[in-house]
Amino acid sequence: QFSGMTLVATLQIIIALVLIYCQRWDATWVGVGFMVALPPLNGVVFSTVGKMRRKVLKYSDLRVKMMNEILAGVRIIKFHAWEKPSKKEVKMIRD
Repeated sequence: QFSGMTLVATLQIIIALVLIYCQRWDATWVGVGFMVALPPLNGVVFSTVGKMRRKVLKYSDLRVKMMNEILAGVRIIKFHAWEKPSKKEVKMIRD
């Protein structure tokens, strides 16, 4: 199925370029230039976004883990009156 879509997309691009060439031959090269220039640019942008996302996930995982521990132990926290120390710890992790 993927190979069929690849074939159709390639044909659509070729037909579109031929039609643009028939209408305005100089604009065809602008389109070809964009198709050649954008894939490397997308690679750079997505690799940068991926690195940033991994950094953010580290902190997010830490926060989620702490909240799960607090929710699991809320009965013990209430029993021993540890609300204020727990609140300080949660606030420190959130900030």
